[in-house]
Amino acid sequence: MASTVPDTPDTPDTPAPPSYVLCVDGGGSKCTAVLISSEGTILTGHAGPCNPSTIGIDATIAVITSAILSALATTDNTTSQTIASLTIASAWVGIAGYDRPALAPAINEAVSNLLSLSLGPRLRITADIDLLSVNAVKQPETRSAIVLVAGTGSVAMSYTKMDGDAVMYRSGRVGGWGPLLGDDGSGFSIGKAALRVALRTSDAVTADPASNIDVPPLSQAVFDMYKEERKATGNDFLPRDLLSCILTSSSSSSPTKTIAHAARLVLSLSKMDEQSQKILKEGAASLADLVVELLRIQKLDPGHTALVMAGGLLCHGIYNTMVGDELARRDVKFKWSTQVESPALEGAKFLAEK
Repeated sequence: MASTVPDTPDTPDTPAPPSYVLCVDGGGSKCTAVLISSEGTILTGHAGPCNPSTIGIDATIAVITSAILSALATTDNTTSQTIASLTIASAWVGIAGYDRPALAPAINEAVSNLLSLSLGPRLRITADIDLLSVNAVKQPETRSAIVLVAGTGSVAMSYTKMDGDAVMYRSGRVGGWGPLLGDDGSGFSIGKAALRVALRTSDAVTADPASNIDVPPLSQAVFDMYKEERKATGNDFLPRDLLSCILTSSSSSSPTKTIAHAARLVLSLSKMDEQSQKILKEGAASLADLVVELLRIQKLDPGHTALVMAGGLLCHGIYNTMVGDELARRDVKFKWSTQVESPALEGAKFLAEK
């Protein structure tokens, strides 16, 4: 008797792996990578500083790779755990220092090889700040944008729409001169002002240790900050040691960042301390001046221009409001304004909607 083979039930086809859009914000302080899948899943990863001018191109590519792998590590999809296994529909990679003509060709080749994409419609590589302009593209009746950034440093960039293009192109810049010549209104500028206040108090206390000097709140906050830092290393702190503490601080990788770190003290005291309020208002006025100067140079009409504010300081509500107030005092009213906390996320969303 012939045996019969039971019918094998149909097995569903293995679903195709998702495709992704990728945006990388490779800044001088950290690198963020955001992937958005064709299913709408958002993956975010972080890595270290990403400026090829300071760490070299090979190290920059290693950091970008680490950030992308960090994002992939947040998914349960075990088939997409390497960059080579990804299907990348499009990518935008913003890198600090990309503006240097000598670096751009080598960066283009290295990023293209990493992502297996050719530079063109599917792969855009720009300076990191250019990612911020995407928020203004979709705004109706907006022909241009100004991007104002205040973090450790400060700069204002202008962007314009080109007919038929889905992105804005950089048209001008004011500021961005670095801490020696500029960075007014930045974390460095505000932190330096705070430290100068404390150094003056230190001089007064040192000159007459026996006197009962009334230490201003901002100076006391600076003293306390360095007291904690010295305590962590098993050392005592005296006000006369302040200058030495500032110059030898181990709290950051560079003197500029060490000084900028003090800006957080000014922000924390801004509601109760007049000295802190004065420093912030002066910084906000400097940033407003950058914007007004850029509008003048580029002959832009604020009524058809978007304002995009970003950077650690401008993401702080108090300081953001102060800058807005200073612009209003100068009778500058933008068509539309926003604040961006994650350029990589906004860039990825922009690519996903294209």
